Amino acid sequence: MNFDVKAGRYKGTAIPARYWLKDDTLKLFLPSSLLNPMPVPEPKAGEDPVGIVYTLQLDGKATKDQAETLLKDRTAALPDKGPAGFGVAAKGGGFGAAMPAAVTQQLLERILERLERVEQRLDAMEKKLAAPRGQK
Repeated sequence: MNFDVKAGRYKGTAIPARYWLKDDTLKLFLPSSLLNPMPVPEPKAGEDPVGIVYTLQLDGKATKDQAETLLKDRTAALPDKGPAGFGVAAKGGGFGAAMPAAVTQQLLERILERLERVEQRLDAMEKKLAAPRGQK
């Protein structure tokens, strides 16, 4: 699937991604470079996947109300994010094979936003290290 970035540094970029869903586990496979994203190859048995992998595990013991409360609390704790995050995913107590594409898109957008903030921090650190001694 392609993930279309709607905001931030990579706005307008289509990120090729893969996902794997089995039972209560969702794995997202993203390319390691967002500057020149290449399709992530199909992971082979016994080999480490190429790129960035996010593994999400459904807590089967959590009730629908517990999942919604936890999602609401965690979404509210995110910087610059209100309760309109990807709360739709909590309906039904978590994700499943019928998770709507819009929810997946929102989840991936949130992941890319966090990755962008990390990259910005790394860029700032690299600039500091590249500055001649005595200058900052």
